Amino acid sequence: MPSIITAGDASNGLVVASGNDGAVVIQSGLAGAKVDALSIAAGGAVSTTNGLAVTGAVTSTTDATLSGVRVGKGAGAISSNTALGAGALNANTTGANNTASGVEALQSNTTGSNNTASGFEALRNNTTGVSNTASGFEALYSNTTGSNNTASGHSALLFNTTGSNNTAIGLDALLNNTTGSYNTASG
Repeated sequence: MPSIITAGDASNGLVVASGNDGAVVIQSGLAGAKVDALSIAAGGAVSTTNGLAVTGAVTSTTDATLSGVRVGKGAGAISSNTALGAGALNANTTGANNTASGVEALQSNTTGSNNTASGFEALRNNTTGVSNTASGFEALYSNTTGSNNTASGHSALLFNTTGSNNTAIGLDALLNNTTGSYNTASG
């Protein structure tokens, strides 16, 4: 059965209402005054009418979405991982010490560890490769199991799949390398 609790006078009152579904609404400022409301849905989602100011820490046991951007540890909830962006670290199972920043950065990573991906689809297809660093739009995009690679720049090492110990700096550097190892390109 729904319940309503009201306190205060007509202009500065407070109303707390709960419904049969478990939802709670807290509203202040009655009788035509500016209304501030905080709603907590049965599933735990929180919404406000005039913004929410937080003066203390915000704690969550799962990844959060802020302004449409996912922030957290990614799939697998490994405490040493950092995921920032839609699809970042989306398939991770046990990979640790990874940092993914950007839409679909390290998206396919499952057990790869010690990777850093920064940029749209950086290291997107990495699954088990370790100790890779990719910075830039689609840097090391196709890498699956290659390890110890460094790619910095738009599409650097784009088609690398299993090559290891490569360094590519600049636009399209080592773009067509797929399985070659111990290569360095700058430019």
